[in-house]
Amino acid sequence: MTHLFEGTTVPLETHDLADNLEELLHIDGLRNGLKVYKFSAEVAVEPIVAYALAETNGLHCVSEYSLRKGSASVLNTAYWLSSNSNVVFRARFNTDNVSVSLVSTDKHTFDQLVTAVLQWPREGEGIKVYTLLPSRSGLELRRLGNITSRANADYYNDKTWVEYTDWLKTYPKAKARLSIFSGPAGVGKTHLIYEAINCDENTAFIFTDATTFQHNHKNITAALLDNGYSSPDADIEDAPGRVLVIEDGDQLIAKRDDNNRAAVEFLLNMTDGILAEALNLRVIVTTNLELKDIDLAISRPGRCHKILNVGALLPEKFHKIAGKLSSGTLAEALNLKAKTPVVKPKIGFGS
Repeated sequence: MTHLFEGTTVPLETHDLADNLEELLHIDGLRNGLKVYKFSAEVAVEPIVAYALAETNGLHCVSEYSLRKGSASVLNTAYWLSSNSNVVFRARFNTDNVSVSLVSTDKHTFDQLVTAVLQWPREGEGIKVYTLLPSRSGLELRRLGNITSRANADYYNDKTWVEYTDWLKTYPKAKARLSIFSGPAGVGKTHLIYEAINCDENTAFIFTDATTFQHNHKNITAALLDNGYSSPDADIEDAPGRVLVIEDGDQLIAKRDDNNRAAVEFLLNMTDGILAEALNLRVIVTTNLELKDIDLAISRPGRCHKILNVGALLPEKFHKIAGKLSSGTLAEALNLKAKTPVVKPKIGFGS
């Protein structure tokens, strides 16, 4: 097979050639009697997801475009190419989605890439969520993707589910703006938050971790205001409310000492001050701490709307998921379920 760029005089780095990569591969494949596979889709993911997919499949970025928006330079399009030039992968980063296209004469790689892209949420599916990332100016608000996962009542003890559904109805209007989901790892705290996201599509949910919060709490106000600190795709200024989700937030709600005092006090002010009122801001913290280890100022009624304890599954719930009478976390039950072989019915004489 002739090389894709054989006979061309345009350097690979130029945008003109990048614009024609897909067409060149198509023509090259037909010229060599090969079947050409094509695919395109619009998906709701961050640019980093497209980069990760390309790189894990052995593709190399050969061209990137940036557009000027005011004084900022914004990444617009990137092209990736396989080492033997038989796969061209393009991602165009729009305001609300990513347009991907794929041209390949290698069916195996084509199938791998298409299978991965089909797992990504389509634009309009699920609810937008955001994250706070460290940047040169402090913190930057970035679009993370869309959430389509839902919580399942079968995956929680009945008492937990009743308390959760009550919280779901009351937290948006509650005077106390802080909620805490506590329980050991693997019990499904984050999936309960996913359900809340899907039940409240008009609210901007912003995820961060305790370390980012603790080390950058002075910059969080500016990022939440979305006043120039954010990337162009973080379009939350019209959202009537914001929910800041802090995962694994043990040190932010634990009894105060010299190591966490500043962050705890900032969280107290954030959930009971002018900022929270102005932004219609609510905060959800997930934690492994027990109630006795939480700072009393954090857990007091009036500031904390709900501490939802999510525990290990009772035997009957565990059995319903895993097919085994035991107790354990949701993650353990699902892991057992995944490992349980499917018994095929016998067919014929003696069945």
